[in-house]
Parts: sequence; structure tokens; C-alpha cells
Amino acid sequence: MNLYEYVCEHQSIIKHLIKLGMVPTDINHKVKVYRLYLEHRQTCKRMQAVENVSIDTGQCSSNIYKIVERMEQKVL
Repeated sequence: MNLYEYVCEHQSIIKHLIKLGMVPTDINHKVKVYRLYLEHRQTCKRMQAVENVSIDTGQCSSNIYKIVERMEQKVL
């Protein structure tokens, strides 16, 4: 299971961990960015999807790439 799947499946736990300061407060933003990335991936390759999300969100592509990499990391 990757981080994106875990966060989506355990939303109540994540909200509690955010309140405790154990999870970054911007995790929901990162999930939204990753969802947008997944939408773009349906029609284009990885780097083009990153560029498209960068344009859509107004963030630099290196930040989008970091979010994608983090959301795709495996969790136990």
C-alpha cells in the first residue's frame, strides 16, 4: 500500500494525527495534488502530467514531483 492509498482509507486517523501534530497539516493538499496528477496520467506520460499539474496549481514542477514521489512511497 502506498501513502496515498493509506491516507484515503484512514481519513479519520489522519485527521486525529494532524491535530496531534504528528502528520503535516498540508497532507490534504498533497492528496489533492496527487489526485490531479492521477487524472493527467490517464492521458499523458509521467513528466507531462507533472508539468500539467504544475501549471494547474501554480506550483513549480519540482514540488509536484516531490509530492508524487512521496505519495507513491510504500507504507507498512
